[in-house]
Amino acid sequence: MTADVRLGCVTLLAVASAAGVAVPAGAQPGDTGWTVSVVAGNLFGGDLDTGAREPTYGGAVGRGVGRGVSLEADVAAIPALRQFGDIALLIGTGSVLYHPFTAGRLTPYGLLGASLARLSTGRTDTETEVELAVDVGGGLWLRVAGPLALRVDVRFIHIDNAPNFWRAVAGVTLAP
Repeated sequence: MTADVRLGCVTLLAVASAAGVAVPAGAQPGDTGWTVSVVAGNLFGGDLDTGAREPTYGGAVGRGVGRGVSLEADVAAIPALRQFGDIALLIGTGSVLYHPFTAGRLTPYGLLGASLARLSTGRTDTETEVELAVDVGGGLWLRVAGPLALRVDVRFIHIDNAPNFWRAVAGVTLAP
């Protein structure tokens, strides 16, 4: 983990801690039952060139299973990793999110997930393979109004036999 990433994580936790007084766990987006998120962002770092930014978009459906714990299914599309010959990625992830407290309208969370990553060159159907991957990271939900929350998420994605990278996204979550 680079110094910039560590600084970003510490800053995120400091902002979340200073944002308000903790409220009951039932008020957290992940503990209110089902959540649905739509996100977009960029890939960076890892095996990607220092200045490379590859777009990504996706969505997630989650379900609170206990105090401060949610399960989430996430699908992310990366249209092309140009640095690696225009490899297209489709990643399906199952994650456990841990969000032990809410500070005002902010709910920080950490996550650990397992993924299947479909890599395709797009040239022929025979040039497609599926690899196992592991995701680790965290993020923040910011309640805006009623069931609507804004979401930011940063995670490191390690794919066996393929490029590894960071994924940073922002989006909207509906948490009724």
